[in-house]
Amino acid sequence: FGARTLSLFSRMTAQALASYLSGLVIGEELREQAVPSGMTVHLIGSPALTQRYERALASRAIKARTFGAEATWAGLFALAQSLSK
Repeated sequence: FGARTLSLFSRMTAQALASYLSGLVIGEELREQAVPSGMTVHLIGSPALTQRYERALASRAIKARTFGAEATWAGLFALAQSLSK
């Protein structure tokens, strides 16, 4: 069965399917990035998403430091300030 049909044939709830698909995407992203063990990765985003990344990274002995989504705005503000000087 493909991922989309799991919910269609009641083999997985819609909520579980969202987490399952998120896990597939995160797993593929980490596989493609080939982050070395022991490295610290900085995660910016919602707690639900960064927790998923933290778990996936921990399974590969990679440390994670999380920041809330507000870190994006703080970074953009700092960039704008540096460009206006």
